[in-house]
Amino acid sequence: MSKMSNTLVFVVAATVFNIVVFVVVFAGLMAVYLFVLSPFLLSDTEFSGLAAPFLIIVFVLSVGLSFFIYRFAVNVFLRGVNVEERFAPLFARREGAADRENAR
Repeated sequence: MSKMSNTLVFVVAATVFNIVVFVVVFAGLMAVYLFVLSPFLLSDTEFSGLAAPFLIIVFVLSVGLSFFIYRFAVNVFLRGVNVEERFAPLFARREGAADRENAR
């Protein structure tokens, strides 16, 4: 496979992996919410108004956790792969960009 096809396969696979990790983390946190917190939050107690904010917290936590898991997995993968040899850059530098950086 060429460098560009390797790059495209990596981007697609990493995106699918990120979505799967998010769904798994979200499902896990929702299970914790449903089995541990919802009996307290959905009953007629002083905590009954906190059900919606806790759902928002579950969503935000799942986004954050999936991001860190994704970053860790990609870093582990890239440590074992020679990036220069296997992947092509998605965005090529324009010809005058290096000259403008050196002028600063």
